[in-house]
Amino acid sequence: MFLLTDAKKHMKTLDQKVPDGAYPKFKIMGKEFDADKAAAYSKSFAISKAA
Repeated sequence: MFLLTDAKKHMKTLDQKVPDGAYPKFKIMGKEFDADKAAAYSKSFAISKAA
């Protein structure tokens, strides 16, 4: 298994630019999706509030 933290560590030892975050942010359905805040994104839609 190859972990992102391991990749960043090896990139640093090779003097390569290490990315700030793990995943890029995307605009989906007019809202910015951040993988680090996926639950908040899914709760932001009106359909999630329907009971």
